[in-house]
Amino acid sequence: MVENRKFIGFGIVGAPKGRQYSNAGADKEIHFAKYFDLSQIYGGALPSPKTDQLSTTLYYLTYQGITNGQKVLGIAEYYSVGEMGQSRPGSYLGSFVEAINTRFTSAESIFSALDKMNQYQIMNFIDRQEISYNALIDDVDFISPETELDTIANSLQKLRTPSISVAFKDDLYIYLSNDRECIDILNIILEKDLYYIYNNIYFSSSDEIYERLKNKKKGIKIISSSSLLSSTVSFSNELSTLYQQEILQLKQKYQHQLEYQRKILEVEKESEISAIMNDNDRIGRQLQEAEANLRMQAEYFQNNKTLVNFAEDMVKVFSQNKENISLIDLNELPTIQSDRNLYQDLIERFDKVNRNIKELDFHYIMQKPKEVRKESIFTWMFFVLSLIFAIVIGVQRFTGNNMPMNNGENLNKLTNELATKLDNIENKLVEQDNRIKEISNSLIKKRPIPSNKKK
Repeated sequence: MVENRKFIGFGIVGAPKGRQYSNAGADKEIHFAKYFDLSQIYGGALPSPKTDQLSTTLYYLTYQGITNGQKVLGIAEYYSVGEMGQSRPGSYLGSFVEAINTRFTSAESIFSALDKMNQYQIMNFIDRQEISYNALIDDVDFISPETELDTIANSLQKLRTPSISVAFKDDLYIYLSNDRECIDILNIILEKDLYYIYNNIYFSSSDEIYERLKNKKKGIKIISSSSLLSSTVSFSNELSTLYQQEILQLKQKYQHQLEYQRKILEVEKESEISAIMNDNDRIGRQLQEAEANLRMQAEYFQNNKTLVNFAEDMVKVFSQNKENISLIDLNELPTIQSDRNLYQDLIERFDKVNRNIKELDFHYIMQKPKEVRKESIFTWMFFVLSLIFAIVIGVQRFTGNNMPMNNGENLNKLTNELATKLDNIENKLVEQDNRIKEISNSLIKKRPIPSNKKK
């Protein structure tokens, strides 16, 4: 078998009792035979079977894309015959040859193959007197025209790429002057790739078919074979129209694509704007937090500055009154039992404050960040100097009055002031310790975690 026969499909078609066919070759796989069912428009244009007596032929050429991206070019030959037990017009018998992803170049072998398969139908399935079917043809065996099919297969050529991607929806009907022109017409159709331009192509020399089709206002373009053979019909107008249609389709296609891309860009733009706004809000919150931290740090340093100034003042007061302080004999101050008890209570409370200061975890304070340690130093300076200041003030008041009768009153005032100052110192210790922990935790969270890698 010829290698290219795998691209060839063939078979017989007809309407003995509804549309039927029998296929062979590649058509067993692609099932393209259904495309050769003759449409009612052209079947109705066939002459009466009894009147025509199988003398009129109608040829049909079609090009279709099928599944898996395959392209099929096929040609069929029809005769007018009647259905089994029916007298209505429009019935036919026919045969077909098709090529997959290739094109024909051997017109004579094609017509010979079609004629042989139709003659087999006429001899085996047609009542010659009634010119109608007397048997069904669905999936029947028939004799294949092997010689012609080998010739067709050997002459197959690759399909040319169409110059345009659109085609007319109209059919082309070519009115032949005689049956001998069919070979030349088929060669021109194949050479000019007219099957790319029109939906389907029909041709026949029948006057009756021509008269019935020329009254069709839409869907069929009719030309004569003489105009096609003489090249007076160049199809340039048709090609120009198709090019314009293709350009319009491309514009519409790209317009849709541009519109689609525009919508995508709008969505992306809105998304980016939303993201920027979210970033701005986030940055705004971070700036507010930073400003709050800066205000807190400024307040913190201002407090430290105030403590330093106060400590300096306390040192000055202590220096100015150290002679008075050295003259005091605290053991002789409490001359009255009640005053002695009060003084003893002050001593005990002073010892309690002193123990609280000593019991503070000095190691914990030194492990805190530098800022917290600095605050702690100033805090203790403030506490100690405050206590000294209280004692100095008390001594000044006590020693400033030498009248014995007023010593008890001055001592009571002094001890009351010292008690009040000790209460304040105790409260201040608690507040400052809480403040140290709060600032320490805040700074530790902000400080970056040191890397464990060795440099």
